[in-house]
Amino acid sequence: MSRLKDNENFKLLLKILIIFAISRLIMLVMVPVYNGIMGTHRSFLFLMNEWDAKKYAYIINNGYTYPTDTDPQANWAFFPLYALVCMFFKAITGGLINTYVIGMIVSNVCIIIAAFFAVKGIKKQTHIKDGYELLMPVLMFMAPYTFYSASVYTEAMFIMFIVLFFYFLSEKKYILACVMAACSSATRIVGCILVFALVVQLYIDIEGEKISWGCIKDFVVTMFKYLRYLYVRLERSVI
Repeated sequence: MSRLKDNENFKLLLKILIIFAISRLIMLVMVPVYNGIMGTHRSFLFLMNEWDAKKYAYIINNGYTYPTDTDPQANWAFFPLYALVCMFFKAITGGLINTYVIGMIVSNVCIIIAAFFAVKGIKKQTHIKDGYELLMPVLMFMAPYTFYSASVYTEAMFIMFIVLFFYFLSEKKYILACVMAACSSATRIVGCILVFALVVQLYIDIEGEKISWGCIKDFVVTMFKYLRYLYVRLERSVI
């Protein structure tokens, strides 16, 4: 137990969880405040999962469907990874837990992971004063629009994959960074833009910050050689 208390990652996670708990407590308190002002009796789940959250809940329960008379909009525009993860947890719980609860658990876990690695990345890459790095989870949990990260939306998962992408990229773990980029693009379409950040970082790590036609040519040749090497390794592992 004493070893755990001295572990830096454990202490960081504990601080993040405390900030997270405070932020979610504030959200819970806002429910009766809202109901008192508006004269309604809406539940926490209802208020937290408006608009597209209902679309995701429908996909989790029914999968992708053709437009219907009740809903003429095609739900194919919503990317699948978040819904698939929620479907998986709904399946292993036997469907006994409310879909919105499943989705909110997935979102909250994702944003906690995102905050943890964001702080680790900041501490490794900057000379920030002790304690100041905790502004990151405060902003991630308590900024005006962060309620999306607690709802049945893809925002939390998308942020998590972006944070993990840059974290692994800074650690020179390019394969893991590629996996995170692929997962982010399976969560929201704009995730595909991360490929440009990957290419730029690879260029800097291989050729340095100097830009010339010769360096670009060498970089392209190196990339093709590396891709061929990966293909051979994968082919051997399959055989």
